[in-house]
Amino acid sequence: PTCEFCQPPLSSLAHDQVGIGYEAAALLDRLMRGEPPPAGPTLLRPLGIVSRASTDVQQTDDPALAVALRFIRDHIGDGITPADVIAQAPASARTLQRRFLRLRGHTLGVELRQARLRRVEQLLQARDAPLAEIAGEAGYTHLSQMCREFKAGTSMTPTQYRRRFRAGRPVEPDVQTDAGPDG
Repeated sequence: PTCEFCQPPLSSLAHDQVGIGYEAAALLDRLMRGEPPPAGPTLLRPLGIVSRASTDVQQTDDPALAVALRFIRDHIGDGITPADVIAQAPASARTLQRRFLRLRGHTLGVELRQARLRRVEQLLQARDAPLAEIAGEAGYTHLSQMCREFKAGTSMTPTQYRRRFRAGRPVEPDVQTDAGPDG
């Protein structure tokens, strides 16, 4: 979508493109059978909101932490490591790690994992790309690593998450999960 080409990328609605197609086909079928056109537009609910950097609320007064968070946000799909983030921040590794713990409540490594998971969620909501492609775009080197971390972080596999999102159901973790490894 065009929203991703802006700086920062803009949050937007996730449109139900499949539902739009079905509604258009049904309308065409009714018109071809001689039924009158509808009096007004047919409205479909969006699937949800695709959150991007424009609504990212990672504000901090700490300049080193702000640089680190911005670098993570802008480069999470590049497979960055804690060392890459530390190299960009105007603070030592030890200082930056302490600031992450004090101000964010977790380590830099946890911040990177959470950012990758958020990116995977965004990509699953926005695109029908194969999971291996999504893994690469979220900065994972292996699909199995993405699937393992995604399941640990959401209690769902990426495929289950995508299905729930597309069905318009809440994507909070399920108590029960589908049997079998479906990625």
